Amino acid sequence: MVRTFAEARVVQKQRSRFRSTTRVVPAGIVHAAEQDAERALCGVLLSALHEFGRSRFPFERVRDEARCRQCDETAGRPRA
Repeated sequence: MVRTFAEARVVQKQRSRFRSTTRVVPAGIVHAAEQDAERALCGVLLSALHEFGRSRFPFERVRDEARCRQCDETAGRPRA
């Protein structure tokens, strides 16, 4: 199981008739890292990236074109 990181994050505001909410979502290239690692699978320092919880943003569900190619290959191209 890998943790999910991204180069950037975007705040999305959603409004419905009854309430408005905001969510922070990954933007840019999405990377993967082992549980206790200090670097992503491709070697990028995690301190330079934004972490996202696996419950909402598992690496396996990120679109192929948004994934770091090296992280994807090293993780074995996981799918949800």
